[in-house]
Amino acid sequence: MPGHMIPVALRELDATDGGLLDEVFAGMSAESRALRYLTPMPVLHEQTRRILSAVDGCRHVAVVALAHGEAIGIARMISLGGRRAELAVEVADDWQGLGVGTRLALWIRDRAARLGYTELVAESSARNHRAHALMDRVFPDHTAHREGTDLVFTFSLAPSRTDVA
Repeated sequence: MPGHMIPVALRELDATDGGLLDEVFAGMSAESRALRYLTPMPVLHEQTRRILSAVDGCRHVAVVALAHGEAIGIARMISLGGRRAELAVEVADDWQGLGVGTRLALWIRDRAARLGYTELVAESSARNHRAHALMDRVFPDHTAHREGTDLVFTFSLAPSRTDVA
């Protein structure tokens, strides 16, 4: 189990980083995969891998967290059209609860704002309490509503009064 003092580096993914997707996926239990993908996902199918690798730095942006050269987490935003984008975060099981997801989500939040997005949306299983806590930390003013067994979070990227110095 990693300690809190192990340095974690973040870097933007590019279209050639499919192997890093595989590393993070392999570090997730069946339960974590089901909570992240909202369906059982025993393997990362080639079509899904291709979609997740199709980053362009503007409409689909992803960031990877690395520890000792190993991929331990990924966050991404994919444009929904206009100035809205979907947010997704996944962290290998051994690294959950150590702030990796928070760092990834903050990176995506800031990048989305710089790209001109004004709203992020994230869908999560109602059972994914770690994801809910992450949303509370990174986006304290979010709204959420239930859709079946899932929760849909909406986050405004408009600057708030507390963001202005």
